[in-house]
Amino acid sequence: DKKGQFIAIYRGFLLSLKDK
Repeated sequence: DKKGQFIAIYRGFLLSLKDK
């Protein structure tokens, strides 16, 4: 569903910030 998709994108975004 859209909520799960949003969470997946959000988590990936947080991980990308963490890597920097």
